[in-house]
Amino acid sequence: MDSVTIILIVAAVILSVIIFGAGAIILTQLIKFFQVKNASFKKSLAIILVFMLVGSLINTIFRFINLGAISDIFSVGILFLIFYYLLKKYYQIDWKRSLLIYIIFYSAVFITGLLIIVPVRQYIVQPFFVSGDSMSPNYNQNDYLLLGMFDRKFIRGDVVIYRMPLDPNQFYIKRIIGLPGEKVEIKNNSVIINGENLIEPYVKGSTLANINLVLGDDEYFVLGDNRGRSFDSRVHGPIKSADIVGKIIYNFSTQK
Repeated sequence: MDSVTIILIVAAVILSVIIFGAGAIILTQLIKFFQVKNASFKKSLAIILVFMLVGSLINTIFRFINLGAISDIFSVGILFLIFYYLLKKYYQIDWKRSLLIYIIFYSAVFITGLLIIVPVRQYIVQPFFVSGDSMSPNYNQNDYLLLGMFDRKFIRGDVVIYRMPLDPNQFYIKRIIGLPGEKVEIKNNSVIINGENLIEPYVKGSTLANINLVLGDDEYFVLGDNRGRSFDSRVHGPIKSADIVGKIIYNFSTQK
């Protein structure tokens, strides 16, 4: 198990603890608001843990059955019955108050989740699905990737997601080949950086182009690993650091 995997597991555990803890606090306060005398954090946490585990199983079953909107309706109804059963077991709360608590609780958890998830996705890490084969065989169609947003120091070999300079609404995945201030040449199917041939064990196919340029202070030259199927800096030119969304820190691909 590499260090990145360990960091991701630890981060996921910490985030889960925060979310479950916040949910237990919210539920406990709601119980107190409805004037239930025996409200406690431990009971609320137990309710949330059981509810989430059973709820995940129910959602998985209904996704497998796939009855469309009917599945969603049945799922919501069954989840409420589970929630009501747990509240009645731990707090002896009737179904009317359980329904109110259920609605308020879900609304509060949804807002809390947004307050946690949105900053994480904006500034720390976000998911990305590969579309196309420009990076195969290293990154393939539908590979699930994690994109790091926090490290803005890019080095040669980093695989990055960037906004295509000619159309900022399109996102591309490519590998950084040339760094700011370097001279980049492509000739005779070879990539030459500052006069030296670049060794590229990750490349598939020939690097067809005739390029000779010097990168600016904030410019990067990017290429796809599958050189014959890649639309990259050979066509649209260098990219700037502002175009780069982030670098790939983990690939959950099951392909070997």
